[in-house]
Amino acid sequence: MILHEITAHRIEQFKRERLARKWQGHKTHTTKPIRPGTVNRELDTLRAIFSKAIEWGQLREHPMRAVKRLKVDNRRTRILTEGEQLALLAACPKKLAVMVRLALITGARFGELLALRWGDITETELWFMETKNGRARARPLSGYLAPF
Repeated sequence: MILHEITAHRIEQFKRERLARKWQGHKTHTTKPIRPGTVNRELDTLRAIFSKAIEWGQLREHPMRAVKRLKVDNRRTRILTEGEQLALLAACPKKLAVMVRLALITGARFGELLALRWGDITETELWFMETKNGRARARPLSGYLAPF
């Protein structure tokens, strides 16, 4: 297809067909479904191509301006069983076991635990100020956290 023939409508068709496995760019022998994240990466490549075409004067208008990325749910929730938690704590040296125990109780990342300051602890809550997404979050103090 010639570059100027590609429209936002055709890109939307490509997205639908790609997810439905009706359109394949190359022969593959896998039966795995094509996931939205894969289509998004392909769209990003196409977006970069159009940006270069505009930069080089080969195209006037960016057809992907109206095209949105697919929603992707990358969250995985895996909770350790009580036996796994006990085995993990038993395998840790004493000093590390305290941090691991606090991580298991709060669900915090190690970086969040290491960034804790005494001022982040109130009578009712434990505040994580330096989080991965940059938003502070609080965990209520329960009987487990009272000694900390």
